[in-house]
Amino acid sequence: MPKRKTIAKTQRRAIRTYVKQGLSANKIQKRLQEQHLGMRRKVLLVEVRKLKRQKPKADRYKYTPRKYRRRGPPARKPVFAGKHVAVYRYARTKRHPRPYSARFEFYGSGRDLFKAVKLAHNGIVPRYEQPFVECSARAFLNNPFKYGERGFWTARPDVTS
Repeated sequence: MPKRKTIAKTQRRAIRTYVKQGLSANKIQKRLQEQHLGMRRKVLLVEVRKLKRQKPKADRYKYTPRKYRRRGPPARKPVFAGKHVAVYRYARTKRHPRPYSARFEFYGSGRDLFKAVKLAHNGIVPRYEQPFVECSARAFLNNPFKYGERGFWTARPDVTS
């Protein structure tokens, strides 16, 4: 990270007086250049904002090429990068007889995925309160009622008009 440029006392004093006079940053920069006290615009704008007690501009890196932008923390990796399988349709339970959209997303090894999908098709559906569930196939096989409840999958909702 490059060092921040320091401003000479004469420059700072001149900027302070021009800000008090209500001059714009362009006019301040021209007057500084006339006095042979010129400086980079970026540094000048930071100093003017500081004196006016303004917040820094939003999206100030918007027009900066990506290779010069500061980098934030790396993006989160997905939960599991291996095989994923989804089971989704409309579901019904005794507590909720009206069909609702529901989905299980399983990840893990092929054998565990096969068993989890088979178990889900045989009558375990996600709860109405949490209809979209993403979990490990092995965890689902160990305790299916932690992620869902007894019910059945339907092809489409019943529509009454």
